[in-house]
Amino acid sequence: MNRNIWVLLLLGLIIIVIEALSVGVDFSLTSILDVALIVVGIVTLHFGKIIGGTFGAKFKMVFFGFVLLVFGHALETILFSLRLINQDTGEALHRILVLTGFICITIGFYQIKKSTQESIG
Repeated sequence: MNRNIWVLLLLGLIIIVIEALSVGVDFSLTSILDVALIVVGIVTLHFGKIIGGTFGAKFKMVFFGFVLLVFGHALETILFSLRLINQDTGEALHRILVLTGFICITIGFYQIKKSTQESIG
């Protein structure tokens, strides 16, 4: 495992500890889903590193979008758990990060489509 995956795993564990301290040891469904999102994000990044060449360069934007999706959910959970923001601000921040993530994913897939059409035609 490379260094980035270890950093993301550590971030996931920190979120788990913060959730445990703020809610008690009883985890809510939201906490469990946030941890699942982080794990899926780590797996996505790991497999994203495997893709190389032209496609690997084009997929970087797609993977960055996935990271933003995971980060948006994790950040919202952390900020709510520490009571640093109110619900409206948290929801707005969450939606902005998720929207930005989907925009990056869309741009990445468009770049992939464009490069495959150029190589074919």
